[in-house]
Amino acid sequence: MLRAIPSPPRPRCRAALWRRRAWLPLLAAILVLAEGCATVSSTVGGLISGRSQAPVYQTAPVVQGSLVVTVNATGPLVSTNTLPLTFKNSGRLVELDVAVGDHVTAGQVLARQDTSDLQAQVNQAQANLDAAAANEAKLLAGPTQEQIAAAQAQVDTARTNLDAAQKSLAASQQAAGQSVNVSQSDVQSAQTTLAGAQKNLDEAQNQADAALQADQNAVDNARVAYEAALKNYNTTYDQMAQTVASNRVAVDNAQAALKDAQANLAAVQAQATQTIQADQVAVQNAQATLNDAQKQLAAAEQTASAQTAVAESQVKQAQANVNTAKASEKSACSSSDNTPGGTSCSVAKKQTAAAKVGVETAQAQLAQVQAQGSQAITSAQASVTSAQNALNSAQAALNVDQAKNQQALDSAQAQVTSAQNALKTAQAALDTAQAQADQTLAGSKSQVDQALNAVLAARAALSNDQARQQAAVVTAQNQVDQAQASLKTAQANLSNAQAQATSTVQSAQNQVDQAQAALNAAQATYAQSVALPTQPDIDAAHAQVENARAALQLAQNNLDAATLVAPASGIVANINGSVGQWIGGGPTNTNTSSSTTSSTSTSSTSAGFISLVDVSALQVSAQVSEADIGRVRPGQRVTFSVDAYPNRTFTGSVAVIQPAGQVVSNVVTYNVLCNIDPTDVTLLPSMTATVQIVVEEHQNATLVPNAALGFARAQAEQGQLPSAAAQPAPTGQPGARGGRRAGATPQPGATPQPGATPQPSEGTTVPVLVIRDNQPTPVEIRVGSSDDRNTVVLSGLQPGEVVVTGVVGTGTAPSPPPQGGLFGPAPRPGGGGGGGGRPSGGGGGGRSGG
Repeated sequence: MLRAIPSPPRPRCRAALWRRRAWLPLLAAILVLAEGCATVSSTVGGLISGRSQAPVYQTAPVVQGSLVVTVNATGPLVSTNTLPLTFKNSGRLVELDVAVGDHVTAGQVLARQDTSDLQAQVNQAQANLDAAAANEAKLLAGPTQEQIAAAQAQVDTARTNLDAAQKSLAASQQAAGQSVNVSQSDVQSAQTTLAGAQKNLDEAQNQADAALQADQNAVDNARVAYEAALKNYNTTYDQMAQTVASNRVAVDNAQAALKDAQANLAAVQAQATQTIQADQVAVQNAQATLNDAQKQLAAAEQTASAQTAVAESQVKQAQANVNTAKASEKSACSSSDNTPGGTSCSVAKKQTAAAKVGVETAQAQLAQVQAQGSQAITSAQASVTSAQNALNSAQAALNVDQAKNQQALDSAQAQVTSAQNALKTAQAALDTAQAQADQTLAGSKSQVDQALNAVLAARAALSNDQARQQAAVVTAQNQVDQAQASLKTAQANLSNAQAQATSTVQSAQNQVDQAQAALNAAQATYAQSVALPTQPDIDAAHAQVENARAALQLAQNNLDAATLVAPASGIVANINGSVGQWIGGGPTNTNTSSSTTSSTSTSSTSAGFISLVDVSALQVSAQVSEADIGRVRPGQRVTFSVDAYPNRTFTGSVAVIQPAGQVVSNVVTYNVLCNIDPTDVTLLPSMTATVQIVVEEHQNATLVPNAALGFARAQAEQGQLPSAAAQPAPTGQPGARGGRRAGATPQPGATPQPGATPQPSEGTTVPVLVIRDNQPTPVEIRVGSSDDRNTVVLSGLQPGEVVVTGVVGTGTAPSPPPQGGLFGPAPRPGGGGGGGGRPSGGGGGGRSGG
């Protein structure tokens, strides 16, 4: 709804003056007054014309109705009763009695497998049952006379073999004892010979040890003397080397100090050059700044003089306009055909008053121009003074840095000279230490050579004695080795005799044991042959019969399972296989999948060879976002639509909220299962449903459009609502005089879009603009729930009231009151906007509209 606020007609400035031809002699004066009328009209902002451009508002009524808050979701239709079927065992499919889409009933045959192998298994199980039954009957009949006689003969033979084995064992034991006694005598003789040889070896070893110990003492004494001389040489060498190294380090340090002093001198020179250059640049910059400030001072004085002259000219012009207006007033009011209260006289008086206002305005502008010129000259003079001070400071800094740099250069040069002298001193000390070290080491080297010769002579004597004594020890050692070899041979013969005797006796004993075991086995066989069957034997034979009978029943069940029948009524949803394929059997799951390869012609039925679906019990599996799931509850009303029936809306209710969320592309959703109310059309699984879950519903509520809240919020954020209704602007946002100029007319197209701003929380108080007395009036309201279009009003509005939802243009309307209107304070005279019947903008010259 568009509504323009009316305004009274605007009085004209020029048309009334042209109604009487009698004023032709005053044509020149009238043209001047007309030009002044347009200027005054735009300057005083409507004091004479009384007109301005007001906005044209877009409005909407506050209504009473129902508000439904829904959560949108999508998801497929799923069946609550999907039954995958397959054969119990794998086999080749020979018969398929249904097709996809067929309706089947409980007990109806669906398909059959090849039963040739299963029938053979049944026949084999029957044969095994017959054999187990025959074995059970034989056990119950007991032993025959022939079986008893044969068992007795085996017992007699085993007893005869046992007697012969016992006699052979006694003879083997006697012969083994004699052979072991002879071998033990040979071992004792070898041990006596070895003891004598070992005694001779010990005596020879003692004599050799005594002689060699004396030679070894001589060698040790010579080595000690050599090590002492060598230690003295090494000590002397280390001392001399340390002295030379210390002097060399001093030379290196002196060279490094010289390099550092030279580098420091170069750095000081570079730093001095850089500092002087920087100070010179600072002086040049200060001089340039001073020149610019002096130019700005001259320009400010020239500009102030020119602006003052223009303002004085405008004051003189305004005074001339007053004199002209007074003359016109006097002429108009004293004319013979006009009374003092006539229309022409009244217009002339108004023009005189307007001309006086123009004089006051020109005088105020002159005072303002003079003040501004004085301020500009003062500011420019301050800039000149500041620039002169900066130039003086820069010149002083240059002089100070030059003195400091010269002092630093002198100090660095002195450090270089000192480092050169220290290097010469260290080099002379190094040469002296090197000569002294060479002389001392020559004497120590001579003493080391003499000690080394003594060590070599002692070692030669030790080697001669070692060879002589070693020959005597080797001879005695050979005799001991021969005696040990003879003892080992005798001990080996004894071990062989003992092992052979043990083996012979053990073999005879094994024959006795084998004969005894054979006798025991024969006696047990005889006892078993003549004994009647025990109850455990009978039970075992009976268990074998029952096992064979169970195997027969299992084979028969497998044969019967080769025919697949429907366990319940339903619709055939899919078939994973065809006649001639090998169908896999076993348990099924609910995830339907099938695969067929041309090379093996095999169908995978892990998800069921045939699937039956009960379409009478469907649900919607809606996927609800994480942001909306908190408002969904079981039992809430649901509406949805499917592409198969585009003009139908179906109903239902929330049944289950599955707690396990699903994450897809970092978005979390939850499955909500919804029951479906009965309908007259057939819905099928996997159809995609567009779902609306009713999470909140209000009946007979007072509703305000969301656009009205958004428009009022936007005006408040821009500071264009009266302070009593505007909410505080957020930090960093413009206030009442920031952003758009206070008092400016809203531009066309400023209507906020629904959802462009956040909706207020339930129970909060927000402003809204209500049309009262043909004016938009801010009103505080308390709001409740909201949907995409409307918000519930808890207090502050009544149905039938009209609220502002946006601005679409401007029209002629009364000007806002001087002390604050809809969008802020009224503009001051001479400011932009509102005057002379123009749109918002500058109040410059030009003729007013006639």
